Amino acid sequence: MNAQITREIPSLAQQAPAAEALMGLAQMAGDLPAAYIVIHASMPVHIAVQLDTPAQFEAWRTALQVPAESVEMLAEPSADMVWLATDMVVRGVAVRLTGHGVALSPETAEILPSVTAEVTA
Repeated sequence: MNAQITREIPSLAQQAPAAEALMGLAQMAGDLPAAYIVIHASMPVHIAVQLDTPAQFEAWRTALQVPAESVEMLAEPSADMVWLATDMVVRGVAVRLTGHGVALSPETAEILPSVTAEVTA
């Protein structure tokens, strides 16, 4: 038997609040560094904003008045990837801001105890 998994993809009308929030971001942050931006159509509809460097991430975070205390440092040690992330809400829509290009080093490993063994080995 071949079981098929189905999921409902939101209509364009259901995604409209995210498009409106994206326009709000453009108005608030139009002069900030370029970002890779995606409206995710999974429910609830949300926006992802990816930046290439920690400096770009910090520029966005500061301009959008996101508290520094809300920033997480995350890692995927098998791919030597470390990035910054924070969440906010813009016009009622969840937005995930990420900043990539954080070097995986013994210093970042101190902040990320789960990767210490792989970095120092």
